[in-house]
Amino acid sequence: MSEITGRTAMLTWDLNDRHDPDKGYDIYVTKDKTRPDGSFGYQGWFAAPPVKLGGLEPQTEYTFYIRQASVSGSSVPSERITFTTAADTATAPPAPLKKPHQPRVTEVTYESLTVKFENVPGADGYDVYSRTSWLGGIWNGSGTYKLDASTLTVGQEVYLQVAAQDSTKARPNSPKSDPVRLIWGQLDAPKDVQVVTATKSEVTLGWATVTGATYYEIYEGGNLLGTSAEPRYLATGLKTSQPYSFTVVAKNDLWTSPTSAQVKATPGHNYNLVYYYASWARGESGRNFQPSDIDTSQLTHINYAFADVCWGGYGESGRECRNPEIADQSGYVFDGSMVLGAPADDMPNFAELRTMKQQNPDFKLMVSAGGWSWSKYFSKLAATEETRLTFAQTALQYLRSYGFDGLDIDWEYPVEGGEDDNYRSPDDPQNFTLLMKTLRETLDAAGQKDGKYYLLTIASGQGDNFTRNADFTNSVRYLDFVNIMAYDYSGGWHSSAYHNAPLYYDPANKQSTAPRNNVAGGISGHLNNGVPNYKLVMGVPSYGNGWIGCAGEYGACTSPSTDGTWEAGKFDFTDLEENYVTKSTYKRHWNDKAKVPYLFNEETGAFISYDDEESITYKAIHVRTQNLAGMMNWEISGDRNRTLTTRIFEELPIYGNPSQAHPEPTPTPTPTPTPTPTPEPTSTATPTPEPTSTATPTPEPTSTATPTPEPTSTTTPTPTSTTTPTPTSTATPTPEPTSTTTPTPEPTSTTTPTPTPTSTTTPAPPIYWTPTPTPSSSPSATPAPSATPAPSATPSPTPAVETPNDAVGHWAQNDIVKAIQLGIFQGYPDGTFQPDGKTTRGMLAVMLSRLLSPPSAAAPATFKDAASFPAWSADAIAQIKALGLIQGYEDGTFRPNREVTRAELLTLLARAADLKAAAASKTSFADDSLIPMWAKPAVQAAAEHGLLTGRDGNKFDPNAVATRAETAALVLRFLSELTK
Repeated sequence: MSEITGRTAMLTWDLNDRHDPDKGYDIYVTKDKTRPDGSFGYQGWFAAPPVKLGGLEPQTEYTFYIRQASVSGSSVPSERITFTTAADTATAPPAPLKKPHQPRVTEVTYESLTVKFENVPGADGYDVYSRTSWLGGIWNGSGTYKLDASTLTVGQEVYLQVAAQDSTKARPNSPKSDPVRLIWGQLDAPKDVQVVTATKSEVTLGWATVTGATYYEIYEGGNLLGTSAEPRYLATGLKTSQPYSFTVVAKNDLWTSPTSAQVKATPGHNYNLVYYYASWARGESGRNFQPSDIDTSQLTHINYAFADVCWGGYGESGRECRNPEIADQSGYVFDGSMVLGAPADDMPNFAELRTMKQQNPDFKLMVSAGGWSWSKYFSKLAATEETRLTFAQTALQYLRSYGFDGLDIDWEYPVEGGEDDNYRSPDDPQNFTLLMKTLRETLDAAGQKDGKYYLLTIASGQGDNFTRNADFTNSVRYLDFVNIMAYDYSGGWHSSAYHNAPLYYDPANKQSTAPRNNVAGGISGHLNNGVPNYKLVMGVPSYGNGWIGCAGEYGACTSPSTDGTWEAGKFDFTDLEENYVTKSTYKRHWNDKAKVPYLFNEETGAFISYDDEESITYKAIHVRTQNLAGMMNWEISGDRNRTLTTRIFEELPIYGNPSQAHPEPTPTPTPTPTPTPTPEPTSTATPTPEPTSTATPTPEPTSTATPTPEPTSTTTPTPTSTTTPTPTSTATPTPEPTSTTTPTPEPTSTTTPTPTPTSTTTPAPPIYWTPTPTPSSSPSATPAPSATPAPSATPSPTPAVETPNDAVGHWAQNDIVKAIQLGIFQGYPDGTFQPDGKTTRGMLAVMLSRLLSPPSAAAPATFKDAASFPAWSADAIAQIKALGLIQGYEDGTFRPNREVTRAELLTLLARAADLKAAAASKTSFADDSLIPMWAKPAVQAAAEHGLLTGRDGNKFDPNAVATRAETAALVLRFLSELTK
């Protein structure tokens, strides 16, 4: 060792007669010199000495060793060398303030245009510009600028940017924000409308944010489905194999945009097929698999692995972040910045990938940040607003500079697991959510300028501990989909022959973790812990794991295999297909319980667990039966002959193509209990995503589901039944999810404030319940749309009802059953209640109509959008309007498909019950400042009467969408109070 500083050291060694610069050397590192070989962290590959090791921590002891890289097998490790870095004498320049975050138009009137943005750390003032002209300053911390629009004329450009400043001049002013640009008097048609995910019965849409729009209308075949305040929408209850055409219109209180270009989708034929491509695969002396070797007609997404994170001037790769040859890294690179991971490979790879995009613009090109080897700094960058913004803004610049369609976060792992020297914190779950929120807001805001919908996804560990540590209850709302890494259930850390990616539990596997540690278990764990089925993508491997000296399947082994395709113990599928399956010394076996193959050599005891066409087919069937969004693969160079790729493509068709799948029986997994798994060590030398060990599964009540608006569509049939597993929480059901075991929901500022329904001064009658003598549990003859069940012809309580299958164990189970018994709510024809589904204005009208038992005949409600009312809600809307409980919006619409926030729900219930508070200007909740003034009297009245206890941390969370379970619970509380 030589030239040791606080961040770097020069390492050299003598070459032996086996030196081959094409194969090079792998370097391994640890801070714990007592660790055995094979458990060190992977520092990187280098062609020859000397090597400058970067990214080290000051005054820290490190131990390194070197292995000569080998195509097959492994070399003897070098002797170890231990040294201590010096104190860090380098000083970073003061970082400029961050650009004001998420500038957007929140209100448009003929008198003014209101622009909001998020304040940034360290700034105490903001300058507003129209191109080069300074318009004014903002010093009150409101993050709001109101432009006088009284002199604007139709066709005039509005172009606003905001820059942050520090009046003490301790830090340089920020660059200007992305512009808020519009032409007065018009809205642009939404651009880049796309299918984000699709299952057999759902389609999620996304589109570029339109500057000036405060909400969007979504249409199918010319019929209004619903509205959304975000550039996303979930269409449910669709029919498998039926083509649909969707369009979007942007709106505000004054203007309506032209209709967007249509996007077509066919449920069951629009799966996401996501393939990781590793930057190092292009090496001519190694894998020699170029991006151009990929057949993009068989996939929908390429996830490029990996981008790195800079800290202390160095990436985790050890490379100095500052690089004069890279435009975005030519100056000082600040902590938390996303940077190129391997510039020598990245640049030619990007050029090829851009050419491929020109040839096939349909597939999405994503970049994945982190991975097993480069996740060290995620916990640190997620911990502060400053570094979250740094990462988000540099990630956006990365996407823009290199032509990517979105960002994939592969943080391995929050809280626990991953490389030994990773930073981790018990605050990682809440910071994970804050990071995803910041990224989502940044990408959505960028769509205004770029005319592009940027995707945001993650790679997820399969364990239930990851679902908690990633705070899916709150974070999943910001994600387009989740790629679950459902592989590496076994590896070199095991001393027995276990399977790499078993689909189902095999009772012959006697590990205590076996009943849970399988692909189906990982899928169920995610579905039960906050990830909706339409956002979940199953991961499959194109490699196998091997051992030698094994006493058969599940038997004890001498050691992990010393052979491998590129590293010991790991075998590419193509290698197995060409060089092992065909050998007489290896026999292929099939485990019909786990639905996976394995190879076994009886002479040597060599055991290799892998996936082939048969096991992939069963996994594709599981995707379909669980109604998931598709399949992901790590990684595509392992399947050079496209054997697995083709089978996946045949089983899970894309872009609306007809299915090529071969009929297969649907496998039935063996029902098994979920034990407490014992954590398994995870040790690997490559950036291949690895799962963390599974902690005790604890399903938690998810009081706030994903905020994607769920539409109601009169053009679609009753929703198709899915087999989504029922949550198995054993927590005592409570009327409001306030259990401390539930992650605290963060108050979230909506992109566009929901318009407040016009208030009414009409006195409301008290709530009462008058049962009718004839019970009826059958829905009306009109087919019910997906988001809301159709009302009974004669609503009435029934003596007893069967608990909906997805309400068993739910925190609101008792309330749901009682609400159904009273006829206030109904379940769906497939036996579900969808307790975490959204409450819409149409649903609320039907519920209040049943609750109040108003006269069945009422004059039709005169709303501009009455023609688009779902048939099951039209009468109820008219009845409730006649009672003065719900009015329309200022533009004369009712918007039955618009979701109801918790603030709106409490206001309407209090109005119906004529409930008043002693004081109305302030509530007792910790997030009182977030509660709209018009809602505070109702919220405080409910609290004073003991009808509302709030969520964890004494928060009301007013802007969260009210779920069906919450609505049922609150209605029953009001009813109980008024009938005392």
